[in-house]
Amino acid sequence: EFEAYPNPTRGLIRVSVDCASCGLGSNSTLTLTNITGQVIRQVDLDLSAGKAQTEMDLSAYPQGTYLLSLRQQGRVLTKRIVRY
Repeated sequence: EFEAYPNPTRGLIRVSVDCASCGLGSNSTLTLTNITGQVIRQVDLDLSAGKAQTEMDLSAYPQGTYLLSLRQQGRVLTKRIVRY
């Protein structure tokens, strides 16, 4: 499970990932894409501690809708992010 806030945003979003079942060596990948599917940014997260946090600055990108996907243990969770 993960959260991205604030949403909508003017630029900076904070992403919190919680994975109580993740163990040592567990990794996940956050991928930010624009609405056409172009990868804007990708971040690898270490979930060995069961939690991770990161920030993404979208202020350099045009206003619009983006998709933030978390790939974790064979699953993909996606949230819609609005940059205004």
